[in-house]
Amino acid sequence: MAGARAGGGVMRALMLDGHADHPRTRLADRADSSLRDGEVRVRIEAATLNPLDAKLAIGAMADWFPIDFPYVPGTDFAGVVEAAGAAVRDLVIGDSVFGRSDPVRGGAVANRIVIDADLVARRPETLSAGQAASLPTPAGVALQVLDMLSRTDDEPLMILGDGMVARMAAALAGDAARLVTDAGDIGRASDVRHAIDTSGGPLQAAVLSLLPSGSHLVTLTAPADATIAEARGVRVDFAVLETSRAQLDRLALAAERGVLRPHIDHVVAFEEAASVFDRYVARDIAGKIVIEGASR
Repeated sequence: MAGARAGGGVMRALMLDGHADHPRTRLADRADSSLRDGEVRVRIEAATLNPLDAKLAIGAMADWFPIDFPYVPGTDFAGVVEAAGAAVRDLVIGDSVFGRSDPVRGGAVANRIVIDADLVARRPETLSAGQAASLPTPAGVALQVLDMLSRTDDEPLMILGDGMVARMAAALAGDAARLVTDAGDIGRASDVRHAIDTSGGPLQAAVLSLLPSGSHLVTLTAPADATIAEARGVRVDFAVLETSRAQLDRLALAAERGVLRPHIDHVVAFEEAASVFDRYVARDIAGKIVIEGASR
């Protein structure tokens, strides 16, 4: 256990003042959060943006994740433990960690974050802070979905889409996984018993219409048509990521073994966070974005 430190300081963070299709976020100082017994305070070295961050900003997920304003965006981060609450026994000051905040709380695009210790894990030594911060959401949901499918390693798996979640799922699933990005590539879906949909829309509908009775489809972007699924005898589930220490530890191990190789498209300084986040929400910039930690 490391000694806890009370709040009362000042942190630097990105602020979102309300839902907007074209937000105008700002960097500002705010009061540092107090540290509770089961929490850690982490100095953030890198944060990454995910599609959920944009959906939260425009209000598309308000029913699922009702956020209060001003809101500090971002869930995924990596950094160094600065303090640990009295009940934290397995993390100490100076540990390099990575983690994911609850989307309702956010807080990753900042120089520090206070977070439940069960939502962080030790960072793999083989990864940079930016690479580690690129794992929790895309690799976490990929791992969770694979756990939801009762399949053996050699059973065929169809993965719809080619984004980071799809690629992470394919890496974790092994050689039996096949990425599908176009309806013309579906092929013999009738031979597949397990499928993951990361794309939604027409591709999801096309695969659902071909999967055989007794198969299992897990979707990430939108629930599948329950009426069609029932008529075809296909089990369908909609996955919502639930982060835990155990899950993060498994991701760290996969990264150390070279199974997961995080891809980064853009690295930006913390001082650019507002303009980059606004462009990301407006879809003027895409890909995996790493926001480096603040200088203070």
